[in-house]
Amino acid sequence: MNNREIKILLDQKRRANGRVYNGDIKQIGKELGQKNCDLSNVQLGLDYEIDFVYFHIFLTRYRKDLNKQLKCIEPYLPYLDSWFKVDNLITYFKKPINFDLFYSFAKIYLSSTNPYVQRLGYVGFIKADLKNIDNCIRIIQLFKNTEEHTLIMAQAWVMAEMYINNPTLMYSFFKTSNLNYPIISMALSKCTDSYRISKDEKIKIRKLRPILKMKKGG
Repeated sequence: MNNREIKILLDQKRRANGRVYNGDIKQIGKELGQKNCDLSNVQLGLDYEIDFVYFHIFLTRYRKDLNKQLKCIEPYLPYLDSWFKVDNLITYFKKPINFDLFYSFAKIYLSSTNPYVQRLGYVGFIKADLKNIDNCIRIIQLFKNTEEHTLIMAQAWVMAEMYINNPTLMYSFFKTSNLNYPIISMALSKCTDSYRISKDEKIKIRKLRPILKMKKGG
């Protein structure tokens, strides 16, 4: 199987608006995976639809083996250029992920100059056990100041998920963090938008916002 042959299958599913929907991409991947097609000739990074047929096959096949999933993704890292691609990849991670294993990969991702590779290093933790306070404390150590919108959003998303599971820890973190106000502000917004955070916690968060804005000059 090569790119051209997969493209033919995709074009058969293409809608009037020019798109192939995610469900169709996954269906093609499922069918090719069931046939155990040889995909050694597929070139990644040329067409994202083909890429995600490929990933549906292998990331589904290795759903119980995070190490193999991450090794499968590794050659694709240079081609990550959108939040959509990154967030699509993590849907295949089986929760809860092996925390120590992903943490070791995340530190590598976060050293990349590609902000979307860095995003993967953050949002993968959405699939971690965030009820474990030690896990959350280790993730906090990875947060850093940035002006990259995709990384502001990624960190804020993870912070909100951590707040859901460890509100006392994260409230204290918000109060004392050295992160710039735009990052903390986005995290606060995601917390107040979440239906999984209680009304009382949201009241605390809203009261905290003007204090932090004044403190950080937001």
